[in-house]
Amino acid sequence: MDVKIIVERTEYQQMEVLCPCRNGLQLMGEFPEHVVGSKQYGPRLRALGAALVTECAVGLEKASQFLRGLTSCTISKSTILNFLNGCRSKLEDPMEYLRKEILGSPIACFDETGVRVAGKLPYLHNASTADVTYQTVNLHRGRQGMNAGRVLPYYKGIAIHDCLAAYWKYEGIAMHGVCCAHLLRECQGLHEMYPEEVFFRYFQVLLREMLDAKKKRIREGKEDAGRYYLKKYMRLYDLLISVGRYEHPPVEQEEKKRGRKARGKANAFVERVARLKEEVSLFFRFFDVPFDNNQAERDLRHAKVKMKVSGCFRTEEGAELFAKFHSFISTAKKRGRTALQALELLFQNRPMLALTEGD
Repeated sequence: MDVKIIVERTEYQQMEVLCPCRNGLQLMGEFPEHVVGSKQYGPRLRALGAALVTECAVGLEKASQFLRGLTSCTISKSTILNFLNGCRSKLEDPMEYLRKEILGSPIACFDETGVRVAGKLPYLHNASTADVTYQTVNLHRGRQGMNAGRVLPYYKGIAIHDCLAAYWKYEGIAMHGVCCAHLLRECQGLHEMYPEEVFFRYFQVLLREMLDAKKKRIREGKEDAGRYYLKKYMRLYDLLISVGRYEHPPVEQEEKKRGRKARGKANAFVERVARLKEEVSLFFRFFDVPFDNNQAERDLRHAKVKMKVSGCFRTEEGAELFAKFHSFISTAKKRGRTALQALELLFQNRPMLALTEGD
């Protein structure tokens, strides 16, 4: 098996004639609608250039060199950048469509991560489901940045996230679910700090046993945990909280010191999982709810790869455009398209077709 790259060049000529039947009226042929310049690139080549910079996270210089070697066409960095900037308006309708898809989902995963932009550290906010990705960029991590994304203020379903305080302020959300993978990692770190204590070791065991019991029930065709298992594990949960409070009471501090009493990391973790018992165990009470927030974390990982390759984004507009492209491409891939297919449809001015189920 081998591959052969064929470059197709199409020339359009415009004829001008003087019509003898109409008193020498000058008649001029018209170019096809898609021909707008003396030299332009087709949707496949533009899609390939955009795919290298976005999906493959290649820098503009390397993408230009690669295309030049692959096609023998002189394609500069500015030309590739023009490919991307030309899609800003084309991505507006798909982004609004993705936002509404998230709002209509009964369960969605939310997360955020910092991205370096010209010496600043704005945040990439992500909302995900199994078949939709929606990302926006804002200078703020908390509620102001979340509001700018126009999803969380209007979302009415079940939101899966970490324990960032800003998520809990949205009263319209039906239920909150805590990412248990975050808890397991935090718990492991505290267990290494306090290896003699039993709470952090057995809290990890409890969460994993609940997950195994859920998987077993699903294999058996069950749709919920059942009264027996729910009562059993909630009783163990309460017992472990009592053990944790005994092993890790609030940290002693001087009475004269003002402000909230220090609790220490261990006690803070124990009190948090005690307060959020319903949210931590939500995955076990409702089998449609995932155990973790990995869907959102996987969708954010590509931005980290891009920064590792390119170092940072030059402008905030560039970071926002990257978020739009990744939202579009990621959703298209979840729905059966390849990144190149989706981008080709985008450059053909048919972006919504890329977000339908692929062949």
